[in-house]
Amino acid sequence: MIGGLAREFYQRVKKHYDRDESWSHGERSRYKAYKADADAMFYFEPHVAEKVFNQLVTENGVDVVRGERLDLDAGVLVKGRRIAALRMESGKVYKGRMFIDASYEGDLLPGAGVRYTVGREPNSLYKETLNGVQAALSLNHQLRDGIDPWKKPGDAKSGLLPGIGAKPSPDGSGDKRIQAYNFRMCLTDVPKNRVPFAQPEGYDEARYELLFRNFEAGVTANVDHLTTTCSPWPRVSACGSACRLDNMVSHKQIREAGNDK
Repeated sequence: MIGGLAREFYQRVKKHYDRDESWSHGERSRYKAYKADADAMFYFEPHVAEKVFNQLVTENGVDVVRGERLDLDAGVLVKGRRIAALRMESGKVYKGRMFIDASYEGDLLPGAGVRYTVGREPNSLYKETLNGVQAALSLNHQLRDGIDPWKKPGDAKSGLLPGIGAKPSPDGSGDKRIQAYNFRMCLTDVPKNRVPFAQPEGYDEARYELLFRNFEAGVTANVDHLTTTCSPWPRVSACGSACRLDNMVSHKQIREAGNDK
């Protein structure tokens, strides 16, 4: 059950899509997740979520500071055993009686000298059974059998493709891996509501060779899921959040990387 502030958020989203003008690039009848008699709506465009959040903080007198980033080298100012202030890269300092780190990466932890761990602990650490590597239980996100793993097909001396490890660790052993980050996209077939994809700086097609070989082996499930299974969002043709675009390789670097990453 979803209640409290969370439900209020989803209720406000529903009220937004109750208005005809919210469907300028689509038809309400095409959107399966919209229920006229429901009091809340749980699938929505990112800009609508931002609009609702801005309404909530404005109504409650919350000042939101944008465009600032924590100085990761010396930005957590500690007095005794408490964080007294935070310094940004710009040099601005924000003081407070209490600080809540609600980010994904938890950048206040190392700055405050708090002990923390990244990754999956082994079963042996806490005498448990389902921690660490669980290859035997890995039923999803599997590649087609027989895909050549070498950069030059058939040539082991050429090295492994990006994204392939040399050998899995034993089940139950620990490592530094965490749950994958996900690319969350909105895609549309309406040209006037679309921004073209741009090739990012440092793009290397070789990083996706494993994906190409998976398709060559006859795997089309991901493509079919992206184009036919995702329920259309309002004004867009497909959602990108549930379409198996998890980045399962580079998350280890992202978690403790600097702001330049």
